[in-house]
Parts: sequence; structure tokens; C-alpha cells
Amino acid sequence: MMMKLTPQSTPGDEFSRRAIWNRIRTAAVEAGEGALRELPSTMRLLRTLLLVLTITVPAFLAGVLVVLWHFAH
Repeated sequence: MMMKLTPQSTPGDEFSRRAIWNRIRTAAVEAGEGALRELPSTMRLLRTLLLVLTITVPAFLAGVLVVLWHFAH
């Protein structure tokens, strides 16, 4: 005969569903706050990257055009 095992936990149990849910929620809140703290520095880095790309990509393309123009003539 097979016995059906059912998990039983008490409210004071360290591994109760409520305790686990609270730990997960706390970890999610801390991770969210950490991401929000990093947002200003990330935005500064992205702004710098865009500035560099807007200067270097057209300069590179102009250089490629000059080289191709010299090869054509």
C-alpha cells in the first residue's frame, strides 16, 4: 500500500511558504533598487558612446570614400 506524503509546515518554520516568499520579495526589491542606483552612470556611459559614434562613424566613412576615390582614379 502506498502512502501519500503531504508537506506540512508550521508558521514558525524557517522554510515555510510565507518565509520563502518574503525572502524572494526582499531580494527582488534589493535588486531593483540596485538597478535604479546604476541607471545614472549607465546613461552617462551611453551618452558618451553615442557622442563618440556620431563623430567616428562619419569620419571613418569619409576616409573609406577617399581611399576608394584614389583607387578609382
